[in-house]
Amino acid sequence: MSARAPTDYLRVNRRLAGAAVIVRAVGDVDVYTAPVLVEQLAAAVGIASPPAPVVADLREVGFFGARGVAVLVDAQRDCRRRRIPFHVVAAPAVARPLDLVDGQELPTMRPTLTAALAA
Repeated sequence: MSARAPTDYLRVNRRLAGAAVIVRAVGDVDVYTAPVLVEQLAAAVGIASPPAPVVADLREVGFFGARGVAVLVDAQRDCRRRRIPFHVVAAPAVARPLDLVDGQELPTMRPTLTAALAA
């Protein structure tokens, strides 16, 4: 039996919505799968054009570990350096751990994808 790949547990894709870049994740974000999310967020930041945002759509994430929080903090820092707004639309599994972290380094949470794109 072969080992399963991180993409078996986390699927991430990137698309444009107007000038905004949306990164959508489905599955679990932990130390094993986080590099998949890192890769897509870094690519999104690389193609984003201020003032259009990068939006992490994490509504379909079932588990979000500490490594996931670190990924979002790093993406927020990268976006801030480039003056790109960074927003997160999150499932409860993502929102709960983010509530425990000092908010200065976290991206802005939005209740819906529409709200994130309009911000």
